[in-house]
Amino acid sequence: MSKATRPFAIAAILVVIALLVFPPIFGERPVFADRTGGDPMWNFVYDFQTLITGALAVFAAVATIREMRISDAKQERRHHEQRLDANRGKLRAAANLLEFLPVALTSQIITLRVYTESENPFNNALEITHAQIVVEAVVAVLNDERVNACREFFPSEVLQLLQDSKNFADFILRNIRARTQIDTTRPAASYIDDFHLEAMTTNTEALVRNADQLVSRASDWAYKTVLDPTR
Repeated sequence: MSKATRPFAIAAILVVIALLVFPPIFGERPVFADRTGGDPMWNFVYDFQTLITGALAVFAAVATIREMRISDAKQERRHHEQRLDANRGKLRAAANLLEFLPVALTSQIITLRVYTESENPFNNALEITHAQIVVEAVVAVLNDERVNACREFFPSEVLQLLQDSKNFADFILRNIRARTQIDTTRPAASYIDDFHLEAMTTNTEALVRNADQLVSRASDWAYKTVLDPTR
């Protein structure tokens, strides 16, 4: 019921109540045994009180159902507006990710792939330093706010790829730092160095492979989300 029609409806109800209540209370009762004479309105209410009561009950039920439908429609509209607000944030996050992640991460992975395809990777201090810089850049991309903004929306597969990529990058950086701390005077120094070198190579290969999948899956999710944020 709108605000404009509500006063008229209330006034109509009051008029009906007045017509049905006041005549029986203040009206003149029938004078004769055959119910002739007296107040006609009083006679009408008395003779048709069951019908009148039923009609009022039906009217009340219809009014109640109408108000319930209006209330349900308002609640559905509020729910729809809340979903739109949530989808706006999801759409904005997906669009930012789609613009940032494929270029930023792929450019670093291309550089790391050179080491995985080399027969003798990380064979000098310059290459190790360069690899460390690239892996740190990968970590920065994975921890970027545009990636973190999508974490609550990512499917589980993308979240797992993201976490695995961070783990592989962390393993590489740990092994690089461990190699710089090897005591070269120890007899087993060469074996320790080879162990860390092998770990660096293995984790670099895993990082490249995992990051490639991350770019593909995350970009696919972001693209579909931009097309349909409600999915």
